[in-house]
Amino acid sequence: MLQGFFAIIISGGKMANSSSIGYNYGMREMDFKMEIKYEHIVPGAEVEVEESELQGGLVVYYTIIPAIAMSGNFKRQDALTSLRGKVKSVREGNGGGWYVTVGFP
Repeated sequence: MLQGFFAIIISGGKMANSSSIGYNYGMREMDFKMEIKYEHIVPGAEVEVEESELQGGLVVYYTIIPAIAMSGNFKRQDALTSLRGKVKSVREGNGGGWYVTVGFP
């Protein structure tokens, strides 16, 4: 992930910097929160995401379908160009749940 690249995430009505999105050798990476561990979400697995809009289309978020995990919120100009990606890692979160990092071309 390139240092210094930050996306804006809207959380609780406050704008905050986040490094949950980045670029790695031409591949964009995004983190998703997963509440239940799914056996088929493993590194190397291909996934498809669905884009949803908030605030009249100014903000977007993504869901690994079928409703497996959700991303944070991103400004429209930071939207994905591809809705298919490959799981890079799955790690357990400190407060429960799992975090899935997906790479998109």
